[in-house]
Amino acid sequence: MLFGNISQDWNRIFGKIKRKWWREDAYLEIEWWAEREQESANREEISRPEVVSLSDLLRKEIQVKISGGITISSIDISQSSITIVGLAPTNLSVANYMNRLEESPYIKNVDLTSTEIKTIEGREMLQFTLKANKE
Repeated sequence: MLFGNISQDWNRIFGKIKRKWWREDAYLEIEWWAEREQESANREEISRPEVVSLSDLLRKEIQVKISGGITISSIDISQSSITIVGLAPTNLSVANYMNRLEESPYIKNVDLTSTEIKTIEGREMLQFTLKANKE
C-alpha cells in the first residue's frame, strides 16, 4: 500500500507539471507565431514601393529640422527653390535652424532674406524668411 500511495502522488505531481508545461509551451508557441506574423507584416510594409513626391519629402525634412522654439508659418516649394516663413524667439534660433537645414541632403544654400520683429500674444518674436535651393 505504501508504494501505491507514493506512485499515485508522483503521478498527480507529474500530471500537474506536465499540464503546466504544456500550457506554457502552447503560450510560447502562440507568442512565437505572433512575432513571425508581425515580422512578415513589417517586411511587406518596408518592401512595398511607396511613391513619395519630392515636395512631401522636403516638407517633412523642413519640419524635422525645427528646434529652439521655431514655428513655421508657410513653406513654398517651386521648381528649384524653397521659401520658408516662420517665427523664432531669437536670432540665434534662426541661425541654428539654418545650420540644421544645411545638413539636409535635399536642401542647400540656405539664406536669410528678411527679418521683422512681431508682437504675438504680448511676446516679441522674430518673423523670418529663408530661401534655399533644392538639391
